[in-house]
Amino acid sequence: MLFALRNQLLRATALGALVVGAACGGSPAATGASGTAAPAAHSSAAASGQTYTIKYAVLLTPNDPIGQAANEFKDLVESRSDHRISVQVYLNGALGDGPSEISQAQSDAVQVIQASPAFVTQWVPQVGAVNIWFSVPNDAGAIKAVNSDAFSKWNDAIRTKAGLRVLAWEDFGMYAIETKKPIRTAADLKGLKIRSTPDKYVQLTLRSLGAVPTVVPFPETVTDLQTGVLDGDIDPIVSALKTSEYQVAKYITIVNGGWGPALILMSDKFYQQLPPDLQKIVIQAGKDAADHEAANYASQEKQALSDLASKGAVLYTLPAAERQSWIAKVQPVYARFKKDTGLSVDQIVPKTQ
Repeated sequence: MLFALRNQLLRATALGALVVGAACGGSPAATGASGTAAPAAHSSAAASGQTYTIKYAVLLTPNDPIGQAANEFKDLVESRSDHRISVQVYLNGALGDGPSEISQAQSDAVQVIQASPAFVTQWVPQVGAVNIWFSVPNDAGAIKAVNSDAFSKWNDAIRTKAGLRVLAWEDFGMYAIETKKPIRTAADLKGLKIRSTPDKYVQLTLRSLGAVPTVVPFPETVTDLQTGVLDGDIDPIVSALKTSEYQVAKYITIVNGGWGPALILMSDKFYQQLPPDLQKIVIQAGKDAADHEAANYASQEKQALSDLASKGAVLYTLPAAERQSWIAKVQPVYARFKKDTGLSVDQIVPKTQ
């Protein structure tokens, strides 16, 4: 869940181990595509020429479309650079949670990360517009919006203010609501403890709909649903299947409200060390891996809908009239966003179909 992306607790000990290892010239063992230990970052070949190593940190699993896209990026970069760049992929949050990954990428301890946009809004709050429910019509429209010329200045702002270069936006689908009881109207959400991302606008959205937003680490979600800490979750369809969350929250309401994106971010410090030809390679590989991920996710989502139904999940698509009533209820979120940023959501997210 990206936005799984998205909400684990800081693993101070893991980060400390990484810093100590870096100071001693070492690095933690990678669990990447090859399963081999990672060489030291920015290692040099003999006098024949400079070689580089990218550590790519991903919060999700190898069978998730975003985890698969990380390995696609690895293959593309290594082949196109004639192995002048090697890529080590660390999955399952092996190098820390979202905020930890951000700080490591800023310092160039990790060169590429997959992260929720919620983690960069402290520098560029305008990016939070894409997390506001009903700001985009669907995930295809969302990808078109963030790749538009109008949105490019916000991607540039992430680089200048946070030191992180946006290689691409990845599509993690539209959020559904998975709960222990059926949800047919917003009134059914009243008082339910629903897992939320750290994004304040997502939390305000859930409050506007009557729910109690509850931020818990992603790996704890199923356990917290079982023990009653949570009554439900917001999550894309594919993730609901792959985490087996449907076994404890079988009622899945398809809202087509909030979009679940992830960013492929590169340390700008690392990027600036690359020669121009390798800079072009990593930029294009990021775009190509994201395109692969979007197509992969769309295919997996269709299959997930079928699989969930066959496994006993109860799927319900919110009718258009009821969806409009939800849109009306979340208008305070739009007002708060404009108060915070001085811009309306429509001024940041181009209207798409």
